[in-house]
This record gives sequence, structure tokens and C-alpha cells, in this order.
Amino acid sequence: FGSSVPPFRPRGRDPQLLLCCMAMDGSVAAKGTTSKGAALPATSLGGPGLSADAATDAAAVKTSALAIVPERASWPVIQALRIAHDRHVKVWPPHINILYPFVPESELPDAARRLADTLASSRALKIKLNRLGRLGNCAVLLPQRDDDTGLAALRAACAAAFPDLPPPEHEFTPHLTVGQFGNGEACAAFVASCPPIELELEVESLAILARDSMVVPFRTVARVRLGASSGQDGVCPGEARPYSWRASDCMSTAKTELARQASMTNYWQADDAFARFVFRIEAAELHSGDAEFVSAGTRKTLFVVDRSGSMGSAYAQVKDSVRYMMSEARAGEHELAFVLYDTDARRATAEEVLASGVTGMTSFEAAFRETTAFLAEQPVCGAVTVVFMTDGQDTRSRDLSGAKAAFREFLQDCNRQVVIHAIGFTQGHNRELLEDICAMGSSPGFYRYAETGSGALEERFSEMFDFIDMHVKSEICIAGEKVACSGEDLGDGFIKFDVMVRRELLPSVALINGEPVSVELPGMAWPVVLDPVPVGPMFCVRCVDETEIATQSDLNVAQAALTAIQVQKAPKMQRQEVMEAKRDAQDRLDKYHQLFARGVRDSLSAKGGNLAAELSSLRHEATFTKARRAPPPAPRAPAD
Repeated sequence: FGSSVPPFRPRGRDPQLLLCCMAMDGSVAAKGTTSKGAALPATSLGGPGLSADAATDAAAVKTSALAIVPERASWPVIQALRIAHDRHVKVWPPHINILYPFVPESELPDAARRLADTLASSRALKIKLNRLGRLGNCAVLLPQRDDDTGLAALRAACAAAFPDLPPPEHEFTPHLTVGQFGNGEACAAFVASCPPIELELEVESLAILARDSMVVPFRTVARVRLGASSGQDGVCPGEARPYSWRASDCMSTAKTELARQASMTNYWQADDAFARFVFRIEAAELHSGDAEFVSAGTRKTLFVVDRSGSMGSAYAQVKDSVRYMMSEARAGEHELAFVLYDTDARRATAEEVLASGVTGMTSFEAAFRETTAFLAEQPVCGAVTVVFMTDGQDTRSRDLSGAKAAFREFLQDCNRQVVIHAIGFTQGHNRELLEDICAMGSSPGFYRYAETGSGALEERFSEMFDFIDMHVKSEICIAGEKVACSGEDLGDGFIKFDVMVRRELLPSVALINGEPVSVELPGMAWPVVLDPVPVGPMFCVRCVDETEIATQSDLNVAQAALTAIQVQKAPKMQRQEVMEAKRDAQDRLDKYHQLFARGVRDSLSAKGGNLAAELSSLRHEATFTKARRAPPPAPRAPAD
């Protein structure tokens, strides 16, 4: 047929075929798409050989739909749930499907007139949605009555007008989807915990929706009135502008607490010193479009543990923390590995760590060598987290500076995403070395100090594991400015980012009040749009968390700022969270008060002793406190 075959670029997740009936002169007599992907014999493209099933499939496409779309006045409470839980919120408006898939867009004008004739004798419906239920792993809003004959009759009339459409795969159950969940248990828990919802909808028309591909938002091509006097009068023009999923587009008509919570799902805030960016994304979307990024769905963490003789009885705390990790690591989702080093270094399983004891001297050179060998065996472009722990100085390496330089060079050229954290134990450890190691990875890691005392080392190991188990390292790009950050794995298929950035680090970003901000993440097909929200109590607490404290004066300023925060001014549904965050921030400041009470009043930057180590560690206290306070993610339960 040569160049007469029309171009076809299938998109979306479903396999598609373009079916063409070609005339003998090479022109296209008819065409359509199918999403079933069944192989068709070449002779079927000649026209008469096209099977009835294939012709039926070609008449129905997933880029159009006939649906009930509620008036915008009822959107806020629906969107509040959808923005948090519905992965299709960017593409589909709130809706109850009547016919989906529907006819191709080229046939929609004729379809609208056919519907208007069919529905001329119908009357407007009143629907009350007041039951939250589940269909499989989807949470849905259901009508007050299961036997709603009005909706069933409406659907039957529409289906009769299009006999060529394929029959539905399931019995018609009118519903409005508000979210999807990883398994039935998570969905049932959401349904049980969600507050009561009641929506009264007056259905006076049906919306004909269309989209250019599976990944772009729907447009309302036309509306077909129920009970219009004639076919022509029954069709109303739609909207040229595609559906917009942002919460701010539907916030002006309601002031409910749930709607206000929706406006705080994806948003940005700023004052003269800090900018805050808060948003959620599907975990599957992160790096989904990055062909060079390898993710097997499993977190990999290597613990490099000092087992030299100086560890003494404290080594029992290491074993206790390993037992904790073994009990909490999510099967198939977090892979733990260990390197034990003293005079030499070797890899070990968790069971071998529990059976090991202290011996020998301390060789960072051996630790670097074995860590390098482990990382070299990991997939190229994969991600690994490394945690170094030591209680003292290097006492065995022949060329520590050379070994450190070689390790740094390997990390720079290994083409793997490696983040290194460190734990320093007792006053005698080499803090400067550990902080230097933390800076060697693909993005900066955290240094933590463990005092000599009962349970201190176990606590640091456990909080480090919790942080790694719940957080995902990434990078956001705002108007060309890249910022390293981490997101919290919520355990429901979503990752939440709460990123605080000093304004001087965003020199080219114009944060204009009232204007949305686009945030790009690695490999994502489109940016995340954040709406502006005024600063509030939680923003102020986060500013205190980010304040660097090196002197008594710094501490006084931070304490005054925290004391001035009024929890009661936060939205009602946020107050508990703000109260807990403020308490954690005060606990952190109390530790600074204790440090300065030891006699260092002007600066703790001087070397020597453990005060500088404690000060360095306290910079990250808020991050790890939150990780330890958070409940375990849902996937730690047995997978469905």
C-alpha cells in the first residue's frame, strides 16, 4: 500500500494494533485501534476478511469515554482523596464511567447526536454517594443503594445505542474511584480509617471525554443532556482546555478540612531564608524513564563494621542491632550485607556477624579494599548504601592516605549510585576521616556520633537502618538548579518528599507568590507541579530543624523561634503532626543546651574531645528522629 498507510504511534501501557481496511486503489477505507494485541492474519486487512471481533475491538478505544463528571462544586472533597491515593488523578477527572472504552474521537460528533436522541426521554438523576468501599485493590465511592435502577437504566440505554462496542468484562457497578493500593489489606485499612463522606450529585448530562494518548489528560469534547427536546439541542459544546488535576483549581468552592488537606499535598512555601517543597510521587515513577538507571526493586545496604579488639563489650550492641535489622528488613525488598574488618577485612552474613567476636587491630585500608570489591560486583547504574562504623583510629594501614584516595577515585568512576553514612563510637574515633568518607559518594551521607554508654551504639545502628529502609535518595531540579534530597517511602506505593533549601542555593529560581513551581526528578516523564501555600507552623518548625548551631547565640535564636511557634494555628488535621515535630525539635535543642552547659559558650568548632563530634552529629538529629518515630511501612507485613 506504500505511503497511504496512516502513521501510528501507540502509547500507554496497553499493547495496541492499528487495523486498516484498504481499498484496491490504496486509499484507507476504514481504520480503528484495538488494545487486545491479538495477532491478525495479513489477509484480514483486505476488508472482507476482517473478523467481526476485530471490527468490534476497532470500534472501541481507551482514549475516549462516556462518563458522569460531577460539577466542580463537589470536586474538593473528592480530589482531596484522589490526589493522595489515585495514580490516575493527573489524567482522569472525578468520574463514574458509563461506557469505557468508547468510540474513536473522529466518531464522537455522530456519537453525541445518537446519544442525544437516545436520552431525549430520560430525566435528570439525583445520586447520593455515601459509601466508601473497595473493588479489588481500589477504594471507591458507591451510591447509597446497590439497586439504583436509575443508573442501571441509564447505562443500559447508552449501551443499546452502540451495539458494536465490546461487551463489558464485568457487571456494571457504578462507582467513583478515589485510590489504588498495593494490596487488599492496605485498601481495606484505608476504607476503614477514612472519615465519612457524603456527596449528592444531580446528573443532568453525560460527559464525552477524549485524550490524545494514554498519558495526557482528558478533554470534555461535549456534554449530552438528559431529557433534551431534540438531538441537536441535546448536545452542548465541551471545553478546549484539558482537565487540570491541581488541587488549587477546585479549592475556591469549599472550605472543608479534607479539601484544605488536599491543597497541602503538593505545594511550596518560602520566606526570605528558606524554600520548602513538599510533594508525593508514585515510587514506580522515580527513574521509570531513565534507561541507564537499574533498579531491581531491592534496597542494598552494606554495613562495614569495626570488630577490632578495642570494641570490647560494646560489640554486643552491634549484634543486637543486627538482630533488629534481620527482624525488620522487608523480605525481598531490603538486602543486607556486612564487611567485618580488623587487621584484615572479610565479608560476612548476618548469622556470621552474630557468631563473630572482637580481635586484632584497625585497618581502614583493608575495609576500603573489601568495600571496593563488593561495590564492583553490583549492577552498573545500580544503587547501594554503605555504612562505616569505627571506635578508634587506624592502627594497621601501611598507606592510609593512598588507600583513601584510591577509594575516592573508584567511587567517582564506578558508575553506580553510592551513598556513604558513618557512625563514630567513643571519643577516640577519627571523626575527620569519617566525615571525609561521607562526602565521597554520589551524594553526601550523614555522620552520627555514639557516646560510650549502655545502648548508644545499638541506637545509632538501628536508627541508621530505619532511615535507609524508609528513605530514597534522589535529586530534584527547579528551574535548572539541582538539589540533592531524600524522600520517605510511605509503604503504600508512594514516596513523599519534604525538601528544605536555603534561598541562596536557588539563585536563578523566581519564587513568585501565587504562581505554581515545576519540580523535575530523574527519569520522570513530566514535572511535578507544586501550588503555592502560605508559610505556617510546620514550615517554621522545619526552619528550626535546618538552622545550623555553632554558638550560644545561634542556639538562643533557634530556641526563640521554636518557642514562638503556635501549634493551634496549624490546620486542624495537621496539629498532631506539628505538635510532634515541635517536640522533636525541642529535644534536639535540649541536647545543644546540654553541650553548651559543659562550658563551651562561644564555639564548638575547636578540635579535640567529643564535643565537636556531638555537634556535627546533631546537625542531622531531626532527620533520624523522624525515621525512628515513624510507623513501619505497610510492606513489612507479609506481601499479598
